Amino acid sequence: MPLWVVIELLSFGNVSKLFSMMTNEDKKNMVKQSYKNISYTYIESFYHAIAYFRNQCCHFHRLYDVKHTIKMLLYKTPFYDPDKDNSSTFLFLYMLLFCLILIMI
Repeated sequence: MPLWVVIELLSFGNVSKLFSMMTNEDKKNMVKQSYKNISYTYIESFYHAIAYFRNQCCHFHRLYDVKHTIKMLLYKTPFYDPDKDNSSTFLFLYMLLFCLILIMI
């Protein structure tokens, strides 16, 4: 069975765990092809956070006025300072948009 077929059958949490179990060299090569100049440690953090956030949405958890338990690694940007709290819903949505833009570039 081709790998792309297997990936379509896995849940997003399983894809996140699969990525975290890869060797560092494989992670670097995959991220270099897909995300340009971002370290694989950030992408691994994004995948884990996206899986968590997806589960929050699908299980009808409240998304407003809540501090999420998952902390992401992010670059300092005009909209985000890593020294501040990084557990808001806005930050999760910002991170999803950031990943989408990186893939499209």
